[in-house]
Amino acid sequence: MSIENVIEYALTKPCNFPGKQNSPTVRTNPNQKALEPKAQMLIVWRAFITYLNNQLQEGRSVNIRKFGAFVYDIETELPKISYGRSVNINHDVHTERALRKHVHHLKPRFVPDDKIQTHLNRYHGKEQITPAGSQKSIYQKGFRTIYANSVPVAAAC
Repeated sequence: MSIENVIEYALTKPCNFPGKQNSPTVRTNPNQKALEPKAQMLIVWRAFITYLNNQLQEGRSVNIRKFGAFVYDIETELPKISYGRSVNINHDVHTERALRKHVHHLKPRFVPDDKIQTHLNRYHGKEQITPAGSQKSIYQKGFRTIYANSVPVAAAC
């Protein structure tokens, strides 16, 4: 299912999805014709996807109110002790750290909001992330989580 199909479905059922998205939007320049609802929703969707992609590329998890959270789960691999390990005095500290860089793995996950979990057919009902020991808040989901901000999305439209 593509986003165009979801938009078409939402626009064909205005009684189920009421709002300003069902009517054409007047542009700031009066010489241009008004945006049709489908084009308007596609612009907003693409701006939101760009914002979400930028945040995830910077290593932040994004929580979207009443939808869910796109998060990173940290899986830590315990260091492997090898018996034949030799110390190389030619390596500096930065090279040694680069060799051990694979110890932590960030895995992308989606954690649905409680309100939509009951509507998901294939959701297994378990949390896909394990909170870190330093995470004491029940509202924190994932690693470096922020709430989605509508201002950059609106600016991109």
